[in-house]
Amino acid sequence: MSVIFTCGHKAKDDEDGWTISTKAYTRENNRAIDYRTVCNNCYHVYEMEDLILYGEADVEKWLEGE
Repeated sequence: MSVIFTCGHKAKDDEDGWTISTKAYTRENNRAIDYRTVCNNCYHVYEMEDLILYGEADVEKWLEGE
């Protein structure tokens, strides 16, 4: 049985993935939050692109437009 992460990549045998909250937008272009589990490589991409929200304070700031 294989595990496929939200990012679409197949989990390696020793990989648990990262459960993260990321910046997102709705169809109406309002700020939103995506909750996902991603592979190690995609985690680092999200991190480099400054898309990860670390905790409730970051989530609130994002949704409030800060």
